[in-house]
Amino acid sequence: DPFPFGGHITTLESIFMGVPIITLIGDTPFSRVSGSFLNILGLGEFIAQTPEEYIHLAIVLAKDPHRLYTLRTTLRERLTSSILCNPQAYMHHLETLYQAIWTEWCQNKSSVSSGDFE
Repeated sequence: DPFPFGGHITTLESIFMGVPIITLIGDTPFSRVSGSFLNILGLGEFIAQTPEEYIHLAIVLAKDPHRLYTLRTTLRERLTSSILCNPQAYMHHLETLYQAIWTEWCQNKSSVSSGDFE
């Protein structure tokens, strides 16, 4: 995955084609998208926090042909069966998050007096 800006759609296309991705998390939203994808797919072990870890992960993966084979033959199914390729499930998840945020806001609002906003 390129950095400081992740591949975004290119990352998903690579995963769809069975190409494993290692990403380096940065400080901006643009540098964290591929990490989000990998977490959703249960591949958080391929998210590096430092450039040194990024290199280490690449070397470890390159030296494990069995793991590479397994990834190459399962990544497409993992992606297509995930929430990333299921708009109904994605929207349900998003609506659930919105409801939780709204509920928390309403509970906090009722416990704060109007004088706190002046």
